[in-house]
Amino acid sequence: MDKKNIEQFKQGIFSLRTNFGELAQLMIKKDFGLQPADDNSYDLKDGSGNKIEVKFSRAYKRGIKLTEKNVIEICTQSGSTVYSSKEAMDKTADYDCNIQQLKPYCFDFLFYGIFFSDKIEIFLVDRSIFPKNLDNFKQDKSSIREKLPGYATQHKGGNECQFHIKKTTYKHHKDHYFLKAMTYEELYDLLTSKK
Repeated sequence: MDKKNIEQFKQGIFSLRTNFGELAQLMIKKDFGLQPADDNSYDLKDGSGNKIEVKFSRAYKRGIKLTEKNVIEICTQSGSTVYSSKEAMDKTADYDCNIQQLKPYCFDFLFYGIFFSDKIEIFLVDRSIFPKNLDNFKQDKSSIREKLPGYATQHKGGNECQFHIKKTTYKHHKDHYFLKAMTYEELYDLLTSKK
């Protein structure tokens, strides 16, 4: 596949709305040989019956003001609105990848990650680093936040949790939970393969 088509493919991914989560699930399912879930409380399962959750985000740049001078560039080159992995810890990088709607009691493993402009980074963490329940989290927030910086309940009184990956927390995730990187060419090949 030529560079122009890969660029179109990548721009299409950045433009996806509700289908973005489905794309991430399909990517993880095909890449790791996983199976569909038995119910809708989690996303996939492995050969041992472990429940797998999949959560990804895009590293969108924030605060790009649309002007008469840049309107065409921003509209036609939306890739420029996504940070590259090389910028992930840059002091000026202002992205916030929200890994949200987590229900740790529903899964055994969490695949999560970031779609950067130049590649996709995939992380993996097992259920043991999450608190057993929300009461445990409320009693010992500092302990879980050492493992997952920014971990919090998503809504006041709710039963879903979230954490953010941004320039201040990215290194922690990279150092502790990084699994692999994938180029957009590799993703294209994976999605078009018969496996």
